[in-house]
Amino acid sequence: LSAMNYEGTYQYFPPGWQNPTPAGTIAGIIQDPPLSGTPRFTNVMVELLPFIEQDNLQKNWNFTNNAVNLQNTANPSGPAGQIVKTFLCPSSLVAQNPTAVVSNNTYGLNSYGAMGGRISFSARTPPAPDQLAAPNPIDYSKVIAATLDGIFYTNSRVRISGITDGTSNTIMFGERQHKDPVFDQMYTNFPILGWSGWAWVDQGNAVGDYLVGACRPINWFIPVGSTGANSSSNTWVTPNWRMSVASGALR
Repeated sequence: LSAMNYEGTYQYFPPGWQNPTPAGTIAGIIQDPPLSGTPRFTNVMVELLPFIEQDNLQKNWNFTNNAVNLQNTANPSGPAGQIVKTFLCPSSLVAQNPTAVVSNNTYGLNSYGAMGGRISFSARTPPAPDQLAAPNPIDYSKVIAATLDGIFYTNSRVRISGITDGTSNTIMFGERQHKDPVFDQMYTNFPILGWSGWAWVDQGNAVGDYLVGACRPINWFIPVGSTGANSSSNTWVTPNWRMSVASGALR
């Protein structure tokens, strides 16, 4: 409802992640071209705050320096660390402990994701030298490209008229499943629940916390009997979490 009200106000849905940084300069993530107008750091959840009675939280948001929004020792009350109950399913595992500390930053957690499309963001895998040595050119042979066919993606401004399959046939948000028994048995070092904290807002290379994709079917789990190394590079981890798979559909 809040997303529809936003679209009614601005004539487009909020961008999944808006980033003024030029393409290719955030390690691991390939940015789409910045939107026109004043550059700003924001995402779909931040944009929707005034539409879910969280105006004051958005008023404290720093749109020019995302690091200021993160809650850490230098900024102990940063907006990103606040708990927004609308973003938490009361029965989900993350709602039991609604904040997480990752790399010295505290994040308010999130049960949901906005639909970015079949593949919700671009990433390089395996890691390429240009991730660490910008401004080296991007090695596009090692790129997983975002499909840009959802309602929300990096620097998106989708209008309701752009939902060509019709709104009744299109998923706008999905709820993330925070446990997969087979995955968690295979990858004991970092089970699904712990992946990145599942924040409602995060750094530019962690948009998978709140943008989800649909390259697997709804309610898909790793098949029973599957095996893999206890590593983030195993064949089940990479396609399922770098592409940020969760319930969803194409637009």
